[in-house]
Amino acid sequence: MIFPQLLLMGIALVPIVLMESCFVSRLPGLTFWEAVRGVTVANLCSTVVGVPIAWVLMLALNTFTTGGYALGL
Repeated sequence: MIFPQLLLMGIALVPIVLMESCFVSRLPGLTFWEAVRGVTVANLCSTVVGVPIAWVLMLALNTFTTGGYALGL
């Protein structure tokens, strides 16, 4: 379950970085490739921090709402 999610997130990250870089590169004094580098680092950092936080929150929500039981399985 985790592997397909990580693979799809990686694939989805490419167009996101390119679109954000197009907007950021319009700032004066910033080339497209400088924008790509900065946007890539920012998106990777937010993904590395955000995904585990989301998993923990979903686990907590599931535990609190179901009492820890796998309902429907």
